[in-house]
Amino acid sequence: MSENVLSSFYEKYKQQLNEPVMQYFLKDAENYYLLERAILKPTAENKGLLDDAFKVYFKNIKIVNYISKLVYFYSVDFDKKISRYNKRNCLYEDFLVIAETVPRVDETYINYDKKQEYIKDCVTNKSLFSALNTLTDRQLKILDLIYVHKYSNKEVANILQESEQIVSYHHRKAIKKLKNILSSHK
Repeated sequence: MSENVLSSFYEKYKQQLNEPVMQYFLKDAENYYLLERAILKPTAENKGLLDDAFKVYFKNIKIVNYISKLVYFYSVDFDKKISRYNKRNCLYEDFLVIAETVPRVDETYINYDKKQEYIKDCVTNKSLFSALNTLTDRQLKILDLIYVHKYSNKEVANILQESEQIVSYHHRKAIKKLKNILSSHK
């Protein structure tokens, strides 16, 4: 008889009992016992005990859920606050790094203006000199900066206000042109 009552109850409330909250609630042996007692002996006291146990369980779930969300959003807000602080208050070490890089660009311009030597002034080979005369002004300027003034491609790009790729392209093209002219003269 009691098995029939339990099975009919489980069949009738199958969907509600399959909810995760109910399944976790009924995993506790004490809560499962209270449910069976409320089904088999449906007195006000048994139903009240089951309701009270579920209310305590559900309240604990809500508290844990609230605290976990609180911790999550607090950590997100804290992270935002720290990143905002770091953006607004530049660290001293970052300032030193910036201070070291900024004057270098200025020094590049200053050094370029002070030294006005050209690659043609350094060449003694007549074949190479005539080959240099076939280059464009841009190619000559790039070769001057790289070989006479000892600048890197990046520094040359800063001086000429062009991209490093363009400087590298013109540098390679000039060298290739010189190589072809010099190899045809021999």
